[in-house]
Amino acid sequence: MDVVQGKCRPSYWATYLLTQHTNADGSSSPSLLPSLLAPLAHLLHAAQTHLLPLIDHVSKNPDIASITLLVIVLLVSLKILNILYRAVMFWITLALRLVFWGTVVVLGLFVWSRGVDGAAQDLSTWARYWVGVWTSEYERFQDQLERAREFQMQQQAFAR
Repeated sequence: MDVVQGKCRPSYWATYLLTQHTNADGSSSPSLLPSLLAPLAHLLHAAQTHLLPLIDHVSKNPDIASITLLVIVLLVSLKILNILYRAVMFWITLALRLVFWGTVVVLGLFVWSRGVDGAAQDLSTWARYWVGVWTSEYERFQDQLERAREFQMQQQAFAR
């Protein structure tokens, strides 16, 4: 009854259950419970012997406790950021793969429907169109750049 009321230390609970365990019918034959609780009793005893001095030291020095808590919060936040980074990278990679394979399928269907010669002819037509667009934009930009330089030269000549 001392164990239930909390008068004994928690490490004795496993020992109590190991030694005083009885089955539902009142017999005290061996069962699975003691074999499961024996490692638990050893773990509790080891944790108690190793952690109690640390807890006593930390409770006497609150600065160590706050630094330890800060480090734990930092590590947990970094772990959460790592999980978020991996999730975002998964979705980005998935989207890029879908775009790539979608493009491959669309190009394959285009070549299949038009034939190799028709697809090559369409490709050369599109290439000529886009080269013309790029060339005209480049020439327009060069003209704007030349006008801007002339305007700057006029401004500098006027300022003198």
